[in-house]
Amino acid sequence: MASFDLKVAVSLLPIMDDTENTTQKLIDAIELYDSMLNNEGKPLLIKFVLKTRLSNSAKLRLSTSYNSVNDLLGDIKKHFLTIKSDSALQLKLFRSKQGDKSIESFGKDLEELFVNLTISQAKGDENAYNVLKPINERLALKQFTDGLRNQRLSTIMASRNFSYLKDAIRAAQDEETTFFNSNPQIYTASRRGQGRFMRNSMRGSSQNREGASKELALLKAHQPQKPLMVTEYWTGWFDHFSEKHHDRDVKKFEAVLEDILMWKSSFNLYMMHGGTNWGFYNGGNVYGKKNDNSGFQPDTSSYDYDAPLSENGDYTDKYLALQRLTAKYNDIYIQQPHPPEPSFRIAYPESIICQELSLNNLIQQSPHIINSSRLLPMEELDINNGSGQSYGYIVYRKENIDIKAGAVLKIEGHVSDTLLVLINGVLVSKIFENEHDLDGFGYWRQKNSTLNLGEQSYEGATLDLVVENFGRINFGKLHQFNQYKGLWQGDVLIGNEKISNWKIIPLEFKKRRTESLEINNGTLIDERYQSLCNIGDMDNTVAIKKVLVNEAVEPEVREEQLKKSDANTVCRECCRLNTLYTTLLINHNDFLEKCKCKDQPFQHVKATNVSFTVFDEGLFRTRQENIYKNVAYAAAKFSIDMFKHNDNDISYYTGFPSYDNFKISLNI
Repeated sequence: MASFDLKVAVSLLPIMDDTENTTQKLIDAIELYDSMLNNEGKPLLIKFVLKTRLSNSAKLRLSTSYNSVNDLLGDIKKHFLTIKSDSALQLKLFRSKQGDKSIESFGKDLEELFVNLTISQAKGDENAYNVLKPINERLALKQFTDGLRNQRLSTIMASRNFSYLKDAIRAAQDEETTFFNSNPQIYTASRRGQGRFMRNSMRGSSQNREGASKELALLKAHQPQKPLMVTEYWTGWFDHFSEKHHDRDVKKFEAVLEDILMWKSSFNLYMMHGGTNWGFYNGGNVYGKKNDNSGFQPDTSSYDYDAPLSENGDYTDKYLALQRLTAKYNDIYIQQPHPPEPSFRIAYPESIICQELSLNNLIQQSPHIINSSRLLPMEELDINNGSGQSYGYIVYRKENIDIKAGAVLKIEGHVSDTLLVLINGVLVSKIFENEHDLDGFGYWRQKNSTLNLGEQSYEGATLDLVVENFGRINFGKLHQFNQYKGLWQGDVLIGNEKISNWKIIPLEFKKRRTESLEINNGTLIDERYQSLCNIGDMDNTVAIKKVLVNEAVEPEVREEQLKKSDANTVCRECCRLNTLYTTLLINHNDFLEKCKCKDQPFQHVKATNVSFTVFDEGLFRTRQENIYKNVAYAAAKFSIDMFKHNDNDISYYTGFPSYDNFKISLNI
């Protein structure tokens, strides 16, 4: 057996360029050279490959060290060779992105993938192939046209990629796709000579905000024979986490809308009713050009939007303005129907929260515990038929670790998106208290963040890093939609020592999974932390008419409730929580001291006789001076047995990280 020779390695082993052909050549060369080397030479071969023969993307995906050549080859094959099985092809289709390809090129790639998928699924059976072929052809067309429909023109134009825009318009001429614009760049683009793309392709649409007359006049000049249509008239604006609540003055809203109606233009309101971002689907924007999560701007779960109908369905001054203007400019008199009564208020019995499931108990019941030599993002976990994890939490656990007193934990790169650090089940990182904490450890803004783990030393400890996906990016530059959640930008170190060989546990909180949790394994909460849920006066509590309550309400009682109800009694600025269905009022003086409107309890809806609620002892999410504050001992997180119309199989959720031991509590 030979010893490792650098010159031989340089000449024998090619450098990866992310093509499958070169990757296979590198694998073959490594296997050949490995068979020639003695045991002392094999570690040198591994180091040589990792340092000199990997592409940049390969360096991100592979570990920085391996115990054997076989382990290294296994990871290279897993991540960089395409296996033409139906599951692998479906995964590749799921992750297919147009990127910088032309529309025609992207369509050909999709066609080839669907052809290979059909062949693989048929498994040599001609009859099966004939059945699958037309199905997959329709799926391919749908994936292509859906992807085209969802391209944001503002993203394309902001990147100055007008050749891409021209391709999009050309591809939109078929009967499957209608090209239209609802973006404010129409005026700017036309002045810079790009209006020729708009003139022949727009289908009577424009974005109008403050300058309705100017933009409608320009649109009329572009397409004089077509009707005017304002596809998005913004009634307000959404909220990013930690920002002040946005609103739009009703007088300005009414003035611009009247301008639109004077042009006899049709219009579409965005939003008429803001509502709530259900489940984990709050979304977010990203600013800047980087794709490292530093510019992440998560949306709140509340999508009230300052819309004509409020989040809980109450009428607003904007709603009344809409009524007046539509009646004024309608040439044909139409009798206005009587609007539905405002949502009634209702009180509920007191409930004591007394049982909990710890994070460790949740992990023990998890269907997936993945052993990995390196950190993996959610999307690369081998779950959900190879499609990875999309939402929820991901726990990176390191067991039997010794930690010295005063040790410093370092997270390389940026967290995606928030991080809690626990040692032996005890939280050692700081809980969120105000918007300035977002610039510190445990949040997405800070790069290479560090945390002192305290003056206590540990032997054989369990270190848990709990990362939450705070929202998928839905607006940004094209390259920023290739997003990963979790820890993936670098290593985790304690002192100067890199930690490897993790247990990775996805906590998705899908409805079926949470319903199957063994609550009997929970423990009673210490009496000091048992919380009383007391909704109080029905006058101050918003309910939704579809709600199932514990006891049927007699007609005369309901009539009395409606008489007492007042659409304006709930404080929308100070005490409005970010979701209706999963809120919980805690009767505690700390809350009353920090809340401006002490007589206005939070909104609450109870779905069934018994509901499960995730909560913790340090957080209640509310608005106080338009900033989320820490105001009580317990917080609603999500409910397991909530409304049955949840088509997305995601439990309703307030969108805020939990702290301490991450508890699921039984509300009885």
